[in-house]
Amino acid sequence: METEEFRATVHRRGQASILTLTGERAIGRVLQADPELVVLDLAGVGFMDVAGLRAVLAADRRLRASGKRLVLAAPPRSVRRLLSLTGHEQAVSVLDSVEAALDQDLR
Repeated sequence: METEEFRATVHRRGQASILTLTGERAIGRVLQADPELVVLDLAGVGFMDVAGLRAVLAADRRLRASGKRLVLAAPPRSVRRLLSLTGHEQAVSVLDSVEAALDQDLR
């Protein structure tokens, strides 16, 4: 059985950090940079389990507590379904693309 390697890439654009995940799951060190907005690009994520969802929700709570935002960009159907099944589809902002997340006024 081959294990898919997890990779996280961070790009800064103005006051926003865009975290692009490939692989199975996780949210990393991006919160240490103290961005105003974290855009979590999920286009390359094939699967997210409840542990991954908990990490996303914890990051969202941490950012909101400091007056900042998290947006999930381009989540695949499986992630949208997980959000729906767990009743969290309204808990976090979800947009169709990174560009939509950066263009939308979230304040």
